[in-house]
Amino acid sequence: MTADQIRPEEDVEDLRKAFEDRSRNYRERVWRHRKKNGELIQVKVISFNLDFDGHAARLGVIHDMTEQLNAEERARETEERYLALLRERQSS
Repeated sequence: MTADQIRPEEDVEDLRKAFEDRSRNYRERVWRHRKKNGELIQVKVISFNLDFDGHAARLGVIHDMTEQLNAEERARETEERYLALLRERQSS
């Protein structure tokens, strides 16, 4: 699959702009990818511009951020519940 096939339709224009920008050799960005089953996940893409056999190319390393982001959300929710309990206890 090509990069534009694994992105939600509303993200493809930003993807094309990112590919056109050759101003930096290194990029790191979080994107949304669509899995084969249609599920959207957050991924970190680290990419490098390079020359490959005489042609401009880009090498990308992709890391699924789903578990990390879910853990961060659970930690925020736990903290909010804890702070609510503290406020409730202090006001009684």
